Amino acid sequence: MAEKIGLAILGATGMAGREALLHQQYLDDVGLQYAEITCVTASPENAGRTLGEVVGEKEAALSMAYSFWNPMECPPDLRDLVIRELDAEAIAGKADYAISALDSSIASRIEPELTSRGVNVFSNASAFRWEVPLLIPEVNYEDIAEAESMAESRGAIHVCNPNCTTSGYVPV
Repeated sequence: MAEKIGLAILGATGMAGREALLHQQYLDDVGLQYAEITCVTASPENAGRTLGEVVGEKEAALSMAYSFWNPMECPPDLRDLVIRELDAEAIAGKADYAISALDSSIASRIEPELTSRGVNVFSNASAFRWEVPLLIPEVNYEDIAEAESMAESRGAIHVCNPNCTTSGYVPV
């Protein structure tokens, strides 16, 4: 297998970040992992704590609040990963790619800083949906070339998840 990429998950303990962690665990489980998670960020009050500790607390609280909740286990390889502050320079020193599960108000500040430092950003935030390609590879794969072209001026690739606006187009 090719060398794994360094991946940061920004907003790792929120709902979208939780899904990114679960997806990475799934890729591990089926032997298709392409990345090593080298950096995670979360709310400022969680900086310095371990991912396992924060995920455990959040999942316990959600389980108590919602009878239907299916709690996740923090992926074993990530339990001891220390949650970092949202600092573009520090993230760029640890990762070449970032999955951003940040609120748009935060993403609008940090994502351009990351791309200018050479970090390729795949964003779940709406902040840039009118400026960068909304990418669904199965539907608009030709926009990958547009994203690569834009990277020349931005420093790295920056694409957004189109969210619910086009999810109906995704083949099942």
